[in-house]
Amino acid sequence: MGNYSTQGSITIKRLRTGDSIFLTLELNGKPLFQSVDEQTGGVTPDWKIDGNRPVITPKVASTRNNVVSLGHHSWKYNGIDLSFTGAASGDYVLDSTGKFRMNPTNGALKIFDNLASLINNASDTLIYSCVATVAGTEYNLTKSIDVQIVTGGASSYYGFIKASTTQL
Repeated sequence: MGNYSTQGSITIKRLRTGDSIFLTLELNGKPLFQSVDEQTGGVTPDWKIDGNRPVITPKVASTRNNVVSLGHHSWKYNGIDLSFTGAASGDYVLDSTGKFRMNPTNGALKIFDNLASLINNASDTLIYSCVATVAGTEYNLTKSIDVQIVTGGASSYYGFIKASTTQL
C-alpha cells in the first residue's frame, strides 16, 4: 500500500478558559488555482465568469461548543490591505482594486477577477484577520491561504483533493 500525505494548516488558539478555537478558511468547491498560458496569456479558470469564482469563508469552532462570533473582518492580498469601500452588490462590497468583494457580515471573500497573468505567474497569498469573541472575551485571529498560480499550456494537468470538511 502506498503512502498518502496532504498538507495544509489550521489555526488553533488556546483560551484562558481552557477552551480552544479553530479557524479555517473554507472554499466553495472552487480551488484557489489558476494557470496562465505562456503563449496566449489566457487564464484558466477564468474568474471573471461567475460560475468559476472561488469564495473563501472563515469558519470558527470551539472544542467546548461555545458560541464564537467573528467581527472586524479584514483581508490582505500579498501583504497589502484590501479596502472594501466600493459599491455593494448583493451581500458583497467591492474593494479598491476591483478584484475582490467581501461579505461584511461573515467575512467571506469572493474573487471577481483573474489574479494570474503573464506578469503574475507565481503563487499569491491572501491573509484573513478578525476578532473572535468567546464568552465576552475578544481574541485576535489571523489565517493565510495560498492561491496557486502556475504557467501551463494546452496539455497541462493539475490534480486536487477535495475534502468534504476542512475541520477534522
